[in-house]
Amino acid sequence: MPDSRTPVRHSWMAPAVAFAAALTITLAATRDQPVEPARADLVVDVDDEVTEIVEDRMVTYRITVANNTHRDLHGLELAVTSSASLDVSPRRPWPIDVGAGATAVVEVNGVLHDPPQHLVEVVVTACVSGDAAPTVCRSDVDSVPAGDDGDGGWSWLMIVMLIGQLLVTLPIVVLVGAAAFRSRKR
Repeated sequence: MPDSRTPVRHSWMAPAVAFAAALTITLAATRDQPVEPARADLVVDVDDEVTEIVEDRMVTYRITVANNTHRDLHGLELAVTSSASLDVSPRRPWPIDVGAGATAVVEVNGVLHDPPQHLVEVVVTACVSGDAAPTVCRSDVDSVPAGDDGDGGWSWLMIVMLIGQLLVTLPIVVLVGAAAFRSRKR
């Protein structure tokens, strides 16, 4: 049994303290430095520079494909899909070749025809794929303004229901009011 006056030696204590001090210094030194996100080899972007699509007005979608690799990418295919009400032309895949570090741009036009009344957003998605690259997709989402059906949103059924509720409720309110007024007179 060790004597209480004998010092106990811990061989792990000094390296642990040194590690904690080094970690603290490293974290303090890198705290305010921005962290750059990892760069993808192939980047797709879709933009139409609007946030709202109006019926029967043409919108131009600019699709940008960036090659961040050090090799040329040949035989890529760009496919564009959209919501059913948005007529994007042409609806065919485009063959694309993008050089090392270069960017390719394709412009596609779209027109919103006869959107369903419940439609609130239109989505256009562009995907690039090929044998030498992974499939990469990007979407652009725009809102569709609510349509006005000309009667302020009141259907004939709503009006009939409101009148019916008034006809049922009004006599009850009158009777309760008369009873309350009569009881106060006494």
